Parts: sequence; C-alpha cells; structure tokens
Amino acid sequence: TFRQILERCNVIQSFSQKGYPYDNACCESFFRHMKRECINRKAFRNQGELRLCCFEYINRYNTKRPHSSLGDYTPDEIEQFYMERQEYSCLSIKIYLKSVSIYLTMLLCRLLRLQVRLCLLHKGNILY
Repeated sequence: TFRQILERCNVIQSFSQKGYPYDNACCESFFRHMKRECINRKAFRNQGELRLCCFEYINRYNTKRPHSSLGDYTPDEIEQFYMERQEYSCLSIKIYLKSVSIYLTMLLCRLLRLQVRLCLLHKGNILY
C-alpha cells in the first residue's frame, strides 16, 4: 500500500490539521489543474506515456504558465528575480566592504603621516 511504500522510503506523511485545509492549497490547486488540463484529456497506453505527459506539463507549468498567486509571473521568473536579488545583495556587500577597506587604508595612511610628524617633532625637526 501507499503507507508501506512511504515507510520503506523513510518518508513521513504530513496531514493538515483537522478543519484547516489551507496549508496544502497550492498542491491541491496544482494537481487539480494538472488532472483537468493534462491527465484527464488523454488515454495513455503505458506508464511511460503518463510520466512523459506529467513531465511536459510540469515543465510548461513552471516556464510558461503565469500564476495569479505570483503576480502573474511564472515560477521560473520568480526564481530568476530571487537569484538576481541575491546576486545584487552580494554585490552591494562587496562594494560596501571595498569602500570600507579603501576608507580604512586612507585613515591608516593619515595616522602613519601623523606618527612620522610627531616623531620628527620629538627629535626637534619641524615638518610642514
């Protein structure tokens, strides 16, 4: 049975709380659309054809089909936006660290010049 297969694969089946079906709403919506738009429209000769149909549907679902819950973007577009934002954040941090490094180097140079001036003043030499 299904539960025995889950146990053999060390998978824990998750259920919604009683009277709260909303935590699984995205999956339910996906499978409803997949059945209506793909599976129920064709007769499959074998399991391989069914798998191919499901694969093609998921690929189209992620790359070409906009979703209202994602602001009418595809899941792939949302993922791309996320990755670009991550790259931008990393770039911003690198630029910030570089500017801090440059600033600290300038401060260090000023401190070294001040130290040289103080050293020369202490020895009686005047440096302008």
